[in-house]
Amino acid sequence: RGALAGAAMAASPKDDEERAENIASDASADDGSDENGSSSPSDDDKVKHTEPAVPFSALFRFMDGLDAAMISLGLLMACVAGASQPLLIVVFGDLTGAAANIATSQVQEIMRPLVLRMVWLSVGALASWGLAFWLVPLSADRQLHKMRKAFHSAVLRQDLAFFDSRRPGEMTVLLTEGCNDVRNALANKLVEVVQAVAQLALGIVIAFVYSWELSLVMIALMPLMGLAMKFAIEAGTVGDAALGKEEYKEAGSVATEAVASVRTVASLGGEPSIVERFSARLANAQRAAIRQGTKLALSTSLLFAVMFFQYGAGFWYGGFLIADSRERALRAHPAPFGLTDVRGDHLNHSFAPHAAVVGALCNDTETAYGMESCACDIPWGSLGDDAVYLDPAPDCGCGHGKHSALGGVFSDGTGCKDVATIITAFFALLIGGFALGQVGPSFAAFSKGRLSAAVIFKVLDR
Repeated sequence: RGALAGAAMAASPKDDEERAENIASDASADDGSDENGSSSPSDDDKVKHTEPAVPFSALFRFMDGLDAAMISLGLLMACVAGASQPLLIVVFGDLTGAAANIATSQVQEIMRPLVLRMVWLSVGALASWGLAFWLVPLSADRQLHKMRKAFHSAVLRQDLAFFDSRRPGEMTVLLTEGCNDVRNALANKLVEVVQAVAQLALGIVIAFVYSWELSLVMIALMPLMGLAMKFAIEAGTVGDAALGKEEYKEAGSVATEAVASVRTVASLGGEPSIVERFSARLANAQRAAIRQGTKLALSTSLLFAVMFFQYGAGFWYGGFLIADSRERALRAHPAPFGLTDVRGDHLNHSFAPHAAVVGALCNDTETAYGMESCACDIPWGSLGDDAVYLDPAPDCGCGHGKHSALGGVFSDGTGCKDVATIITAFFALLIGGFALGQVGPSFAAFSKGRLSAAVIFKVLDR
């Protein structure tokens, strides 16, 4: 007994600290607590998806006729909801073009039908979004209820050999988390994918109809946006971000060990060693967080730089298309003699009354080309003045064919572009591109639901 006491007294403080660390680690492992100090199931208690994923159509195993009708109507409403976004851009472009070309006295007359069209679109979007996110999740809840009842019955009819090969709590996790994974794949995520696909498809169609040249330029620049977005996502989720979380978790484990065996650590004087280990873990997490913040700042700056570069390139090329189309239209259909004679040098021509209107509406134009282009763009039939309805009506430039039976600048193939055309094509494609970024989380939910369904269906079919 005396020899043991002497050996204990001869032990160095460093040995005491190491002994305290070992005792704290053993006590924490025996306690089974997580980094927050609360008891939680181990990784072995969680369900591991070892079965191959089932087809997506197999998720509708418990769908009946009413569910099929609800899903069909809900997905149809999701398509309408997705189409409402590009259609709203079309009305917005018409509003922009009308505001740039109409006279002051006709603002209400021209704007009223466009504003009413936008109101009706918003009402339709409200109804379609509401129905889509009500019917499809409701059908998913009905199917989930039937799945849980069938799973409960299947578990109760199993023999003892079945439970001997299962981990503790696995059936409970399947009944809650597994079924919820299937529900997520059949509810909001399904609606979001259909809505995004409809928005993308109609946005691309509208953009190519209004200006296929601008659409091709914007699509060519989209890989740059995708790369910048990829860098921004990776900076916030992988690499140093994951390393920082792991280091914080390790620091939490050290603190949990010390708190769980605080009396042993204090009696053996192990506080300095515990503090040193804890500080080292925090220092690693701090360095990882600094690197992550730097990468995230640079990648976010790159993302916005590419975005604004894309905006600038799109609007610059759109302005070029407007100027080029007007020039080509004037060469193909030049202004008639006397239309721009605003000073009255030649009074003996049939366009003398029109020249007076051109002088009033195009007085801020400095060049002859600009005067002719402005004169040909005047909506002569909607000015509200009887003096401008004289024959022949000017039929030149981008206004060629506007007063024909077919009407519109596209009826004769002039192909003139204006502000409304460029804005509609640009933002329709932009809205469609934004929809493409929404489908990633939904497809991840689909994969998770298919994996969970594989484990659940294996129990149901046993």
